[in-house]
Amino acid sequence: RVFEVTCVLPLEKDLHVGLYDYDLLSRDQNIGETVIDLENRYLSRHGACCGLPATYCVSGPTHWRDSRRPSQLLEDHARRHNLTGPLYQE
Repeated sequence: RVFEVTCVLPLEKDLHVGLYDYDLLSRDQNIGETVIDLENRYLSRHGACCGLPATYCVSGPTHWRDSRRPSQLLEDHARRHNLTGPLYQE
């Protein structure tokens, strides 16, 4: 599922995310939680979104949704840090 939320920075900068185990046999259990500082991620110059996956889909429900392909993100990261770009082999 995808959940879209809106916020007003800097007033609502923290996103609290909790993951619960809902089943019929036991009580609902909190199995994990985290707090994401949205303002820090938004203002970061490092493109603080998500890490690059080992593989990605070009179509279907789990297709890549960033405006740039992972190869472009990796090339930009290498350029910013004065590193040689990635070498792709078939």
